[in-house]
Amino acid sequence: MTKNYLEIFNALRKFRDTYSDSKPFTLDDTGVSHRLITYWDQKNLLPTSVESQKWRKFSIVELTWIRLIAQLRQLNVGLRTMAILKADLFSEMKLIELIAANNQIQDVVKQILEEIDSHTDFSFMNTKEFKEDFEKQSFSTLSLFIQKIYAENDSTTILIGLDQNESISDSSGNYNNISVLYYNPNKLTVFLKREEFRNVFFGTHISISINELLSDVFLNASPVKLSNLIELTLQEKQMFDYIRSQKYCEITIRFGQDKEPCLIELTEERRNQTTSQMLDVIHNKSYQDINIKTSDGVVSYFTNTRKIKPIK
Repeated sequence: MTKNYLEIFNALRKFRDTYSDSKPFTLDDTGVSHRLITYWDQKNLLPTSVESQKWRKFSIVELTWIRLIAQLRQLNVGLRTMAILKADLFSEMKLIELIAANNQIQDVVKQILEEIDSHTDFSFMNTKEFKEDFEKQSFSTLSLFIQKIYAENDSTTILIGLDQNESISDSSGNYNNISVLYYNPNKLTVFLKREEFRNVFFGTHISISINELLSDVFLNASPVKLSNLIELTLQEKQMFDYIRSQKYCEITIRFGQDKEPCLIELTEERRNQTTSQMLDVIHNKSYQDINIKTSDGVVSYFTNTRKIKPIK
């Protein structure tokens, strides 16, 4: 049975409210310094500005963009070039216009809807009622692709084509002409059939995975704030707590035949430990492996690996 279109687009609204409109994150969640955030704001690279003397807040979409800026700066991409990319990623278009004018975005919207209901009938999109009801609904390109990743658990990559015939105007890495395309690397052969994509892909370009940007966001942002948005399971919160503790030099998650986590191995490296401290670890009743490293007959450091069952 086909869902009522209001139900379907309420789900899309929820995506937007969660990832674009909700801003629970602070500077500590960005993974970059306050100085850089202030500088990028002064250069109009951030999607929104705040009044002075007010705390800045960020959404998931904005944190993803900040991670993208950080990567582009590592590649010596100039601020003017990033401003062009920002205009493309944050250009707000009404949903109706996106569906009608952009085949690539249309595919994304339909894939999101199909994830919500595989039996969705898209004929309602052409009705007068639909167009009037959702005339005010708008999304940015970046938010739509984040929604696509969330809905499909799939991959999306930004492909930035640089004009091979253009010389960089200065040493700041600025290009006046760039092409911005998006593709799924798992379906590369399909995209290579398009001439425009081939011209960019086989030319000078920068390729950055939105999935990897989101991974950076998750590693830098507060797990508590993320859990309020994404509704992490207790097991996922447990994993994040171990990662964020910065206590372990190695974390291994083992999976059972049912493809579910069955064991967590947490390895600590201990240096400058006294004999009594080392004995305390050895006499601990938890199940663990201990490796002792010596130098000239003296214990230089040791590692202990505890094995813990994940929360069910």
